[in-house]
Amino acid sequence: MQMRILGTINVCGNSAGLRPLVGAAAIPNGIYSAVGLKRRIPDVDRWSYKSPLYRFRFDSLDAEVRSFLLAHNAIGPILNADRSGIEFAYFTFCPVAESEDEWFSGYLQSPTLMVLGNLGLGLEIAPESLMPEASYWIADDLR
Repeated sequence: MQMRILGTINVCGNSAGLRPLVGAAAIPNGIYSAVGLKRRIPDVDRWSYKSPLYRFRFDSLDAEVRSFLLAHNAIGPILNADRSGIEFAYFTFCPVAESEDEWFSGYLQSPTLMVLGNLGLGLEIAPESLMPEASYWIADDLR
């Protein structure tokens, strides 16, 4: 069995901080939702704006992740202009193991990490225990 890889962009903050992103439709098919009321101590003005989860192929991981990030380049100018009201902005990388003996070792090349930084996104690695329903990312250009 081969490790499966998922990824998503997630930006969290208050409504004033996320409004420019949502208004510009900076994340294609993005989901804007209230997350503050779901917490043990409710926070009425805590929101999340995220992309759907996508699967990446292990043999073309770097190129597909770079393509995914470039498709979301509209968030860069907005995140880099004003960070007030934004708690965090991450590209979340989720390896999913299908058996006990699997382990993950992958790499993202410097150009991909530069795209990530230019968008104003941090990198978060958060393993998933179960494979959710997620489409494969269809990369336009696998440079």
